[in-house]
Amino acid sequence: EAGKVLVVSVRRSAARYQGIQLGDPWFVTPNAVDHTASFSTAQAAVDDDGVLRFVISDTDPGVANWLDPGDMREGFVFLRWQGLPAPLVAEDAPRIEAVPPIGTARASSRRHSLAECGGARGAAGAEAESAAAFLKGGWPSL
Repeated sequence: EAGKVLVVSVRRSAARYQGIQLGDPWFVTPNAVDHTASFSTAQAAVDDDGVLRFVISDTDPGVANWLDPGDMREGFVFLRWQGLPAPLVAEDAPRIEAVPPIGTARASSRRHSLAECGGARGAAGAEAESAAAFLKGGWPSL
């Protein structure tokens, strides 16, 4: 959706490995030297409520867990769990929200909350989009 960024929210699990990665339709990832297109829980910041929130945006929004799609205009968001001690439950399902960008603070160390980005930690706030709708529409245009 034009003028918005995507926020992918997922609960941190007890898996030995949990991660997120961006890829184009052939699962080619952006150049890792110039673009951060993946995080594991060892690399990502976890919010106080135990939720990992990843922001997909063409420009640096000045938040933790920014995923940079590079020049990809469409693709996939892959979430992976390995070594789970128990099966995932419905509450573990990721959510994708399209929210207004907060700006383009380059190399900012300030971490903004999702509420400052225009979203919310619940059903209220920004309209939640399904992963299928996102995949059909491609990356947000900013």
